[in-house]
Amino acid sequence: MSGTSEGYIISIRRNSVMVAIVKKNSDIYVGDEVIATGEEFCLSYDGEAIGHMINMFGEDVMTGKLLEHTEKLHIENPTTPIMERTSVNRPLETGLSGIDLIYPIGRGQRQLIIGDKKTGKTQIALDTILNQKDKNVLCIYIAVGKTKKNLKNVYAELQKKGAMKYTIILAALNDDLPPVLSLTPYAGLAIAEQYMHKGQDVLVVIDDLSRHADCYREISLLIGKVPGRDAYPPIPIPACWRKDASTWMAAPLRFFRLWRPEEEISPITFPPISFPSPTVRLYCPRRALIKGKSRPSTTDFPYPVWAVPYRPDR
Repeated sequence: MSGTSEGYIISIRRNSVMVAIVKKNSDIYVGDEVIATGEEFCLSYDGEAIGHMINMFGEDVMTGKLLEHTEKLHIENPTTPIMERTSVNRPLETGLSGIDLIYPIGRGQRQLIIGDKKTGKTQIALDTILNQKDKNVLCIYIAVGKTKKNLKNVYAELQKKGAMKYTIILAALNDDLPPVLSLTPYAGLAIAEQYMHKGQDVLVVIDDLSRHADCYREISLLIGKVPGRDAYPPIPIPACWRKDASTWMAAPLRFFRLWRPEEEISPITFPPISFPSPTVRLYCPRRALIKGKSRPSTTDFPYPVWAVPYRPDR
């Protein structure tokens, strides 16, 4: 209906619920009527979206029109059992010699790209997408908090080199509501899961996690979560583990995440970074913390930084 707003329940309390608004078509006032649909919140997706720039509502961002044959996809799906998960035994060529020769990436592995602004993080991801041409790999580029101008440049670059034939751009613009920015990465991974279960190789790029973390923290603090690892984590990776854990190593599904260092660095919560083994977590000693700098550079971290095997019970 025109003039209505839409949202999903994000917190249930004793006598009330909190709703995150994803579509705001008019102003909301105290006393407005709220109708429960009784349905799970889902994303809208069209199988013909390959080659287009879309959002989680099934709309073409370039034209603003709704795709014709959209269907509902669940954002949250059951976790793949451990016994059904396969090992990482096939390489993913990025086309960058420094990565492919020194730290090769496997299909089914997740990778974090860390760097300051304007250091080429997005370009590394785009070059990797371009290198998947004629390799039967579907690429999903998830843009979080980007401007429409930036997305048009990305679209034009991929279109010029023929990469949009096997690429989907899932966009949440910088002027979208925070719940949309927060849910879009999970929606993109739900789309990737659908293709993964069909046996299709999928490369997922999330650009970037810093903007996603800002929205996640904003929502978490507003609904009353205790500031800490859940509501205000020093780094945004724990917010993404919720979805990644169900797909990681389950099939040829790869992740690239682009992230900028925050103002404070936790001594024990460094995100997983690609090494020959995909199950590696980095720990930075307490004396390696950066003090007195508003935006530390990745080159400022003093050594040693230890790489130890990751164990779920730690």
